Amino acid sequence: MAIASYQKDKDTNLLYPIASVGATRDNYPSVKRAMETAGIKDKVLNAFTDYVKLAQQGKCFDAYFGDHKGTAKEIIDCIIEYPKVIVERHLSIGRSAYDKAVDELEALGDLRLPFPKITIISGEKIDLDGITMDQDGTVNLIWSFFLFQHDDYISVQALFSRPNEIGTNYYVAHNVLQLVDGQIKLSRPVPIDEAKYKYKLAEENTISSMAYIAIIAIHMLTVSGGDIYMATPTPDQVAINRKRMNKGKKPLVEFRMITIDGNKHDTLKSIPQGTHASPKLHWRRGHWRTMRNSGKKVWIDPMLVGDEKNGKIIKDYAVGNYKEQRNVAVL
Repeated sequence: MAIASYQKDKDTNLLYPIASVGATRDNYPSVKRAMETAGIKDKVLNAFTDYVKLAQQGKCFDAYFGDHKGTAKEIIDCIIEYPKVIVERHLSIGRSAYDKAVDELEALGDLRLPFPKITIISGEKIDLDGITMDQDGTVNLIWSFFLFQHDDYISVQALFSRPNEIGTNYYVAHNVLQLVDGQIKLSRPVPIDEAKYKYKLAEENTISSMAYIAIIAIHMLTVSGGDIYMATPTPDQVAINRKRMNKGKKPLVEFRMITIDGNKHDTLKSIPQGTHASPKLHWRRGHWRTMRNSGKKVWIDPMLVGDEKNGKIIKDYAVGNYKEQRNVAVL
């Protein structure tokens, strides 16, 4: 995916994908490893705060329709309330993982997210001019995008900006990811009146490239399972992060290693030992469960479970091959 570098000669009438989430001159073997680096981590977390701030100020617009109210609320909710998934670039090298994901998701006859909203963090390797290089799994640029579950489709949303409006206005372009006649399709929404189409993307393939990664992540989180890093902030940390982000400060995030089974939901052992207290309120991951007798796969909806009085748990996931990295990574 070519994520534009912002240069003075860029056309100010076009929208370019945001590339300022986390860039470095160094190459890292994984997104996870890059985010263990203080400078990259700070850029990513500060970017989330920046998104929320601009959305709250009404400076985050729909690139296709111009209305910002719904777009602003969705981004705020996604970043503050819902999980974040790190998808390693090595998963998208070649087509084997993608082709398997497409085949198995299409066979299910439905396309569902493990949670109602997700922020996906991934990365790539670019040269000094911002041009995408041959991918080998290493990264020197970290970026993010958002997924939203609707009744019969998933919205893939990415942030764009004009070169002369970086940091002051964001434009959200979204595509629709859905099953059409049994096949996964990605399409751009078309305004009723094309003459009123307000903005034009400089790189139309950006969202389709993100959807490629999203499909792999959806498959791993709902069907096949795999190694992930998961952040589980305490109720106090959730409250602190809300206050920090509202004040323009970056959130505090901690990741831990677990392995999920695609056929089972994963919850935390949040019931205090020796008591009968209800667990803290948390999201239970939506997934496809294989029925023991028939072998048929049945969708289990994501849901909030537990008792809010005992606090809330927000889960942040990272998807990748981490067999060589079993230590706890604190961000």
